[in-house]
Amino acid sequence: MPNDQLFTDLDTLIDAGIPQVPFRDRSLAVLHFLRALEGHAVGLLKNGDPEARNADVSLAMDAVDHCMEWITQVPDLSPAINWADSTIHDVQLCEQFLQQALKYAKMCDLLMVFRQNFLTVEQVSADHVYSFSYASNQHHELEVTDWSLKKLLVSNSTQMPQLDTQRIADGFSVTGPLNHNLMKHVSDDCLRYVYEWMKQRDSAEWELSGAIELDGFNLEQSRQFWLVLRTLASINIFIATDCPGIPFTAAVPLFNKRALVDAIVKLTALDAALAGKLLDYFTYDFGDVKKPLRKSSAILQPIFPTGSALALSPFLILESNVEGNIFHLLNAKTPKIYDGIKDTKE
Repeated sequence: MPNDQLFTDLDTLIDAGIPQVPFRDRSLAVLHFLRALEGHAVGLLKNGDPEARNADVSLAMDAVDHCMEWITQVPDLSPAINWADSTIHDVQLCEQFLQQALKYAKMCDLLMVFRQNFLTVEQVSADHVYSFSYASNQHHELEVTDWSLKKLLVSNSTQMPQLDTQRIADGFSVTGPLNHNLMKHVSDDCLRYVYEWMKQRDSAEWELSGAIELDGFNLEQSRQFWLVLRTLASINIFIATDCPGIPFTAAVPLFNKRALVDAIVKLTALDAALAGKLLDYFTYDFGDVKKPLRKSSAILQPIFPTGSALALSPFLILESNVEGNIFHLLNAKTPKIYDGIKDTKE
């Protein structure tokens, strides 16, 4: 069977499974989808096989962009989030679409390797059952070598002491009504502790000079910004999963812009103006999806506008390659600046 015909058939099947009932409001669609993503991530991150886990993470990240393109078509109506407006159907709708987006992302991956003649395929039966095989022994050996290198990199990764979860728990207290902004209940000591832990862990992987000038900020300043995102994401995951009495909606941390800027200024050497600039730079732009040359990406910009608040995706923030994301986004937004520093990066 010709590869292009195969993928046309698969694309038709996947499209048929995509929910056709539109959401009433984009903000709720974003929040429900991010919650479905966090639920999916809990399962795949428990996989003890590093190669399979990395493949699943990559697939989920690709699926996010497909989902955000769909959500862009939903009207943006609410200036404020009201979870009471949600129904069980809304939640099921997003979970169903995430599953279809995962299938579509896998299909796109397969299409790429087929067009490179890496794999071959034949249809086994009329009910869309296919058999895949390596195009040659050489291709199989290349893939085995790639897996071996990944395993070597994982085994040689920096060993860090685990976060002291008791210290995080001690730094969290509910002193008033528990709203979606759980960080207002986290002590400054807890924030600083997790930030310094994250800085020690991530800095071992940094290879480039922090003085490299990007788009109105340098690489070191963007690293500090991302460390704050990772700090907030880590604390939120712990609170949402390990602290009793926390509502299910807490899986998606929500902030107003001022609260995020304050956290960045508190933990880093950045001032409020630069913190706000970086926040805007790494916030997803739903309008960009409709442009011929797309610049927004959920993987590169894991902060999402939801009414008057900003939602973070802990999964995307913690599983991303920070330096890689920074330069990919720079290339998408300002290719001339990226081209000017490309030789330095290489």
